[in-house]
Amino acid sequence: MNAFSAALDALFEDGNMAADATYTPSATGTPATIRAIRTAPDLTRDMYGGAITSETVVYEIRISDVASPQAGDTISYDGEDRIVQGQPERDDQRTIWLLDTVPA
Repeated sequence: MNAFSAALDALFEDGNMAADATYTPSATGTPATIRAIRTAPDLTRDMYGGAITSETVVYEIRISDVASPQAGDTISYDGEDRIVQGQPERDDQRTIWLLDTVPA
């Protein structure tokens, strides 16, 4: 294990940063307990000369926990169920999935 991997694991194990979540792939329906970091940034897009701001909920999960998340999968975090929408994206180090979600 290199220093970066050790730091990433420490981040996901820190109870102030991450929490247990249940990830359920839509293809198999078999739930798995993972660690996830929840963020809720506002997203602003320019459209037709104006700006539209929308609320988002994004989860960061380790690729080592979920190899290939797909749109339609479900994540349950702190009593809230959400559905992955769109194509999950990886971070620049290819160690974390970024999952954009909508309410289930």
